Amino acid sequence: MSTDAPDIPAYRFTGRARIEAKLLPLARLLIAVPWAVATVVLLRSLALWVGLWAVLVLVVIRCLAWICARIVNWINPDEETWRRNAREWPDKVRYPPGRDDPYALLVEARKDVMLAAGLPESWLRLLLKKSPHKSASAGPHRLVAVSISAVNQLPPPQLRALVAHELGHELIGGAIVRNIEALCTTPVSAIFDLPAINVLYLLADKDRWSVLRVVLLLITAPVLFAAFVALMLPAIAIHPALVLATLCFLQPFPRAWLSWRGEYLADQVATDLGYGPALRDYLIGSSVEYGGGFTRTHPSAHARIRRSERREHLVGPGGQLP
Repeated sequence: MSTDAPDIPAYRFTGRARIEAKLLPLARLLIAVPWAVATVVLLRSLALWVGLWAVLVLVVIRCLAWICARIVNWINPDEETWRRNAREWPDKVRYPPGRDDPYALLVEARKDVMLAAGLPESWLRLLLKKSPHKSASAGPHRLVAVSISAVNQLPPPQLRALVAHELGHELIGGAIVRNIEALCTTPVSAIFDLPAINVLYLLADKDRWSVLRVVLLLITAPVLFAAFVALMLPAIAIHPALVLATLCFLQPFPRAWLSWRGEYLADQVATDLGYGPALRDYLIGSSVEYGGGFTRTHPSAHARIRRSERREHLVGPGGQLP
């Protein structure tokens, strides 16, 4: 049977998950509106202070950087180049030269995952990246980047679970929405992500609580808030500036929640395709190596494992709905 034309039905979200997968990208774009508005206000303030030419220069530079990044994601990776880079990885202890070609192992993992999902192999594009972390990420144009560490160190079932998880992100979609969000909100997100991230990390791990960290957080957040309001005052009045700054300060929290929902849906795909046990083993290993607390983009490993177990109980160990 050809892997480019599987005979089994293509995987699709159903029921509540289908609605959630469609709404997640739109919800993320909606909650980014305050940051986008604040970016416009800051640009207007810059135009009043320096001149319109400064705004045009910043906009052109930001747009060119965004376009270049999109082109890099759109161009098909040169497989031979990535094979050569993989063989030239300098750490000979962690990446012994006797191992099989990392890209070939990754392609084989994609073959099995796409066959289980009922999708052609060509639907998902691969990129092998150099990284000491056993990780993967989903990008625009159905491009999944997997680290050489993951390919060389993870057991085959866990590697397939990782690819299946990223396939879930691609099935959810929304990469273009995330890119638009990044294009329009970069200045404000750089200001307000820092205190919000600190709050999340403090909540994630009580061992990180300390007098110094709390004092730094209590100082950093108000200073950034006041500076942000002051930067907007040339363009708008004080009351709209306060409201907009408050919305921007709170935005990372619903944004993190939406990101967690996306992770749960991607885990559901891996579990439905029969990689639930391998996914849980990967999460356990990652929590031991990197810590299992939640972050602004991922729920805790414990929560993801619990949901995967519940999903597997529903669909059965083989990944098929009863």
